[in-house]
Amino acid sequence: MRSGASSSRRSQWSSCSSAAGASRRASVSTLVHQILALIAQRGGLSAYRAYEILCRTGPFTGVTPSLFAQLLRAIAAPDATLLEQATDGTLLLGEVGERIVDSYEFFAVFKTPEEYRIVCDGKELGTLPIVAVLTPGTTIIFSGRRWQVVTVNEQQKTIIVSPSKSGVPPAFGGDGGDLHDAVVAQMHRVYENDDVPAFLDKTARALLAEARSAYRELGLTRTAMLERDGTSYVFPWAGTVAVNTLALALKDAGLPASVHRVIIEVERTPLDKVWAVLSTLADSSPPDPARLAHRVANLEREKYDCFLPRALLAIGFAADRLAPDAVGALAQTIVGAGTRAKDQREVHEHQYAVRLNSTAPQSQRM
Repeated sequence: MRSGASSSRRSQWSSCSSAAGASRRASVSTLVHQILALIAQRGGLSAYRAYEILCRTGPFTGVTPSLFAQLLRAIAAPDATLLEQATDGTLLLGEVGERIVDSYEFFAVFKTPEEYRIVCDGKELGTLPIVAVLTPGTTIIFSGRRWQVVTVNEQQKTIIVSPSKSGVPPAFGGDGGDLHDAVVAQMHRVYENDDVPAFLDKTARALLAEARSAYRELGLTRTAMLERDGTSYVFPWAGTVAVNTLALALKDAGLPASVHRVIIEVERTPLDKVWAVLSTLADSSPPDPARLAHRVANLEREKYDCFLPRALLAIGFAADRLAPDAVGALAQTIVGAGTRAKDQREVHEHQYAVRLNSTAPQSQRM
């Protein structure tokens, strides 16, 4: 069994990632919903009282008074009118706010994913509901072909793409949620171990053996990075939030990184370039989460996001969907695993050269 070494490698980043997860709070869209509900319930109240109920003593403890004030101004703006303020400072429902609260759809906080048009060279390829994080450079599979995202226009709900050699199917609504760090860690342990669970049937045992064989043939017992045909693949062995954050940090450093579940693909980029960026991230302070969030093209993901400016959406996304404290530790773990693999490879090459030299004729020895 080899799980002990891999568990120790994960211990450094798992504490950071778990701490980041514990500090995340509900989204700004949910806070907008609760503000409207509170005003409707009480017929109006002051901004101070609303903050006391929802933030200071309520579930949105990560929201500062300054951020709360920005949020109120945004949803009271002329192009939103979700609320208005009386002369005595009381918050009241605005024209649009009243219409939203009176609708039966108000009771559901979630929304149905919006349809985006997929366009290449001016030709519409089709539409699909987007629920995954999309940034320029992300690769997807659509209509049986592989595409790379060029731009995302949130106002026109359009995604401009170009042909690509790699990609993954876009995420649709209705499938599983985010992967927790503990789930991915257990997946990693299954690959690393030789144990076969007793409850597996014949087919499942065959599939497990095939997966472990591929894992070892790829050398993933020794390293967390691979290069194939000029494209690099990074295996952080972390949950969805941590992996997405690391991918955005790589993208912020100029690399075309895309997340494929638990793997980060860096298309058309050699491994040494990825290694250099990861080494820098490992020795740097945590990246600015708001800066990383601004790299996400489709920040309008929840029901009331359309009423909020992009700057507020970035703050909310950063608090709810990113774990910047996990980036450095993850990068250090990945680079460390790669360094050990490189050292082992050099030792093996040296030992082979010594054996070869010792068996060669005296005249041919080095």
